[in-house]
Amino acid sequence: MNPVCGLDIAKDEIVATILGDNFKETRKYGIHTDELFELKKWLKENNCTKAVMESTGVYWIPIYASLEESKIEVVLANPRQVKAIPGQKTDVRDSEWLANLLRSNLVKPSYVPEKNLRALRSLTRLRATLVQDQAGYKNKVHKILQLCDIRLDSEITDILAKRPYPYWCHS
Repeated sequence: MNPVCGLDIAKDEIVATILGDNFKETRKYGIHTDELFELKKWLKENNCTKAVMESTGVYWIPIYASLEESKIEVVLANPRQVKAIPGQKTDVRDSEWLANLLRSNLVKPSYVPEKNLRALRSLTRLRATLVQDQAGYKNKVHKILQLCDIRLDSEITDILAKRPYPYWCHS
């Protein structure tokens, strides 16, 4: 059986444990591109083609993408499913626990859409946020004009719309 890797991901650090038939090795890596390259190199040197990580916060996303590019099968585990470590938790124990669960086939992978769909979702969320922000700014302009006793909204429907001519000109 090929070795597997458990990754415990924190804000500034990755603790990786590779479990094989007769060996276990744990290393710590940073989160920057060159350090992720070193992690991938280490995994390949150990013939590790499968890794598992918890989906906590947003820290997992760039690491997942980096490993995915390297053709390493990444299983994203739900933290509630794999949290059963009794006693004092450490990053090393967590990474080893995740590797054991993966090796024993006890991790139900979370759904992660393909790369193109993730990009589309991200852009859609950004657009929705920008539209909300735009509406908020329009409301603020309306309010400021009202406070200054400028009542344009009773004359025109959208005071911020682009017009080919000023609103006071009638054609």
